[in-house]
Amino acid sequence: MRITMKNSLGAGVLALTLALSAGCSAGERPAAPSTDTAPSSSAPSPEPPKPSDGPSPDAAVSAERANIAKALERTYSERNAIAQWTSDSSLHITLDPDGAGAMTLEQFMDCRAITQLLDKTDTVEVQYGRDTVTCSDVLEID
Repeated sequence: MRITMKNSLGAGVLALTLALSAGCSAGERPAAPSTDTAPSSSAPSPEPPKPSDGPSPDAAVSAERANIAKALERTYSERNAIAQWTSDSSLHITLDPDGAGAMTLEQFMDCRAITQLLDKTDTVEVQYGRDTVTCSDVLEID
């Protein structure tokens, strides 16, 4: 029997379909349903979660903001980036100038890239050595 790519691809698709339709991966067997209906008195039943349990929405926003700052630092790591939120909606980034062209072009490109990650209400200041620019000024956003 001659096996072609078409036949082996069809066999692979068939095997995957059968595995998925069986509802378990290779080597696993579904657990047998329990026939014991009596409640166990040795273990207390867990309490349902309270509405106050879990992270607050503010904590989730703070974590997201921290991740944005870390991502910017990694993205601009060759330029020794330091990104930090100075308030809920204000980000300050320190970058070494890359020297690739006119400072205004560099500022525009950096601000354009950074502001794409943030809310429209956020403000961004980028510090290049001694010079600090506000991205809304550089991008002329009203």
